[in-house]
Amino acid sequence: TRRGAKAARGVDVVYLNRPESTEPPRVGVVVSKSVGGSVQRHRAARRIRAAVRPYLPDLPLGSVAVVRALPGADSGASLSSDVAQALTGLLARRPR
Repeated sequence: TRRGAKAARGVDVVYLNRPESTEPPRVGVVVSKSVGGSVQRHRAARRIRAAVRPYLPDLPLGSVAVVRALPGADSGASLSSDVAQALTGLLARRPR
């Protein structure tokens, strides 16, 4: 999360780093206790993974994406659209 680009939308923050590599892209999900109890955290993580899945083929080789959920992510109706908008915006940017 220290390098690369960052996009914050609603109840999530998406980080994207594009190092030079031929490895497949990787995606990580971070959901802290500030989101809620265990059930709420796991619900938010499942929703984030489902929102990221369609974008995996679009991620360049070697890229690393991290999606961090903010408080309210478990009940936010716009979570999947926020993640989609953030990923689309980051993919549209030119790599540094």
